[in-house]
Amino acid sequence: MAVHDHDQVLVGQPLCRECYDYLGHLVWQWYAPELWRRFTIALGRALARHLGVSETACRRLVRVQFAKVAEFQRRGVVHFHALIRLDGHPTDTDPFPPPARKVSDAALVELVLQAAAEVSCEASPVDGHDVGRVLSFGRQVDVRAVHSDADREAVTGVELHPETVAAYVAKYATKAAADLADGHHRNPHLARLKRFVSKTALRSGCAGLTGLDGPYKGWGRWADMLGFRGHFASKSRRYSTTLGRLRQARRDHVRARLNKLHGGEPVRVGDDADLAELEADSTLVVGSWRFAGIGWLTAGDAALAAASAARARDD
Repeated sequence: MAVHDHDQVLVGQPLCRECYDYLGHLVWQWYAPELWRRFTIALGRALARHLGVSETACRRLVRVQFAKVAEFQRRGVVHFHALIRLDGHPTDTDPFPPPARKVSDAALVELVLQAAAEVSCEASPVDGHDVGRVLSFGRQVDVRAVHSDADREAVTGVELHPETVAAYVAKYATKAAADLADGHHRNPHLARLKRFVSKTALRSGCAGLTGLDGPYKGWGRWADMLGFRGHFASKSRRYSTTLGRLRQARRDHVRARLNKLHGGEPVRVGDDADLAELEADSTLVVGSWRFAGIGWLTAGDAALAAASAARARDD
């Protein structure tokens, strides 16, 4: 019953090293992304039942969007923090419209709890000595409503700003990175987990190096992630603008600034320092290619090559 500070080495270590289910731990990591995928499907179906319509009709009225962060605890187990939002059917003029059917905060909370409780995933045995497992979310599912500025006076709850979402993602991303770090073996438990997943993957032929197929193919490549094969941060496609659009907007911005600098066009006052820094730090990425030719570029190059080849044969 001892209480330890968060920075002590004992925090996150198993009470019984010999009794700890390392294999079950790693199987959970591997199937956690699949369990989340099934949760999103179950939530959409629960929402359709709540509205009394089919799933297809429900997607035209209300769509589930989310932003999710995977956090590693000190004991190396991954769990999810997510922001879930209901949108309407997107259009060309409004990509993030409000839902066509109103769903109360209390109803959405209940639907999330219901979907999390009913989903499960049957994990395949790792090897001939292992037994299959049925994985599901635990009892510690905490669901809270968040509100925008427009709803602040009408309801009580946590205000949600773009900065709040960014801070939320950054908090758990950095926390996960700090908890997962085991430089110089500061966390012996995590070091044993890494060795265990690599050894188990090689023993069961699922390391991805033998070319064998199976549910755990490539497991060994995720040893540094303790068997977790998902990204630490993900979102539904229409939760916000896509990363591809952001990259394209950044490329267009850099190209426009460079063209203005080198084309001799007037630059607004105050932009000189920004443009000088941009010119020094920018990297030109060539994303298109064209066929230039094959063989020697000129007849003279071809003649020299033929002469060199003839001398080589004579020698």
